[in-house]
Order: sequence, then C-alpha cells, then structure tokens
Amino acid sequence: MTHATADYLHSPREVQFLQQCRDARLPEPEHQRVICGHHVDFAWPDAWVCVEIQGGSWTRGAHTRGGGYAKDRMLNNRRQLAGWTVLEFTSDHLDADEAVPVVRQALEQRSLQ
Repeated sequence: MTHATADYLHSPREVQFLQQCRDARLPEPEHQRVICGHHVDFAWPDAWVCVEIQGGSWTRGAHTRGGGYAKDRMLNNRRQLAGWTVLEFTSDHLDADEAVPVVRQALEQRSLQ
C-alpha cells in the first residue's frame, strides 16, 4: 500500500486529517489499507493503529445509520480482536484539532513515535 497523497484521498475531511498529521510531524500513514477484509481510511501498520474518518455524522451518511452503522461496529470489533487500535473521528474532532493528539498517544503507546 502506498502512502497517502491528496490525489488518492476520498474526501475533503481525509485531506484535512492527513494535513493535520503532516503538520504535527506524525509518521506518514498508509491510505486505504485492507484490514480484516475491508479498507480503513488511514493506518500505521507497524504500530497496529488505524483511523476511520466519519464524515457523514451530521448528514446522515451511510456509515451513521441503520445497517451501515451496525456493519461498521462489528468490523471495528473484529479489527480490535485482531490486535488493531481503531480510532474514529468526525468532522467536529478534525475542526477542533482533537484527532492528532489521540493518534499521537496511540502511536506512542504502540512505540512508533
């Protein structure tokens, strides 16, 4: 898997998160890595940390309602049981600059930082 570049990002929120990570000088994440059979938005595989950006939390996106929400919860459970630290952030977290400190803490706990 390649490192994330703006050309491959799926949403403005993914671009925003990646820029925040770069501004904070975090290690470069992989983008759209397959974990437990499905893609995650960002991953630091050496640390077993992955991030999902939940961009549709205020617009009733597919991942925030009904079957999509339930499927994502079970998938994240499987990722955690496989040893991954799964972090999820909404646009509110990105706008408040709350995501990067949490990612940094997870990477430090997994001894990558």
